[in-house]
Amino acid sequence: MVGWDRVLEALHRVTVDKHDDPQVGELVEVDLPLDGPSRLLKVRCGTGRTFVLSVPPTMGTALEANAWTYGLPASEYHIEVRT
Repeated sequence: MVGWDRVLEALHRVTVDKHDDPQVGELVEVDLPLDGPSRLLKVRCGTGRTFVLSVPPTMGTALEANAWTYGLPASEYHIEVRT
């Protein structure tokens, strides 16, 4: 297993936005070999594991991208407790 940090490093990520809360995440842009410029959200789940999720290229902040994964606008997305 390589791990997401090494994968993102190999893809020459550029941080677009990074939230203070790692469960909200870090929005990065990478140049994927077959897809070109792509936005990914790197997040830590409640168990402490790191995941990377593909999000639309229109996402401008980590909070907006995280909210999008739940089908919500950023203005309506508030983390209280995750289990």
